Amino acid sequence: MLTADATGKTVSLRSENSPAVWIVLDLAPKKRGSMETELVALAARLGVAGARATFVFSRQPPSWMTTALQGAGAELRTLPFRKPAAAALAFSRMMETARPALVHFHFVRAYSPMVAMAKAVGARVIVHDHITLGQP
Repeated sequence: MLTADATGKTVSLRSENSPAVWIVLDLAPKKRGSMETELVALAARLGVAGARATFVFSRQPPSWMTTALQGAGAELRTLPFRKPAAAALAFSRMMETARPALVHFHFVRAYSPMVAMAKAVGARVIVHDHITLGQP
């Protein structure tokens, strides 16, 4: 839900009851490119819409991106994607606690145990497959 503050600026009425949206990326951002800029814009829009956004990366993003995402109200987490068993276990614990309404995966395969865990806690799941494009 949105409202206007005393200056007329649109602000979010986000609360603990607001829907949680998780964006999970097997991505270690190193540059200020189109994907990174898009993620910052997404975080800002989710915040204005009143959603609680959490971004899960395979490595801590650079400081400019961390500042921009947190400035938009997003929470940041990391997972050891190169160690699949450890990542799946850590993600399972996160899902048990957070129980997000939506989990949007990027660069994660549809048959990943993390996708199954997100579904198991009742989250709606989107798998944006950047991996197999062009493969039979």
